[in-house]
Amino acid sequence: MEFTSISIEILIFLFLLATLAGLIDTLAGGGGLITIPALLISGVPPLMALGTNKVQAVIGSGTASYLMFKKKKVLFKNVKILMLYAFVGSMIGTIIVQFINVEILNFIIPIVLILFLFLYLKKTNI
Repeated sequence: MEFTSISIEILIFLFLLATLAGLIDTLAGGGGLITIPALLISGVPPLMALGTNKVQAVIGSGTASYLMFKKKKVLFKNVKILMLYAFVGSMIGTIIVQFINVEILNFIIPIVLILFLFLYLKKTNI
């Protein structure tokens, strides 16, 4: 998919939803439940949608982590093993998803997102 094939209306739509997702991520997490479906509905291929969401999450988490370390709310020695596990898990997931057929991803991603949404709503008692 070429970026030139995306209309200005879709770009505005994605920008507004990404802003909303960022706000929700800041308050409670779960912004990917907004961005991934929006990207898929906009015609972005599943791997690109997952990658875009992951870049957004890394920037948000990285900024939050930096601020927590800077304010000494979290000590690196207390979380370094957790950071390593998160990195290794992300790498494994990234490698695995590249071997899954795109047709299957188009089917599985919405189902998984709906399941996460229900779990999230149940957890927060909304």
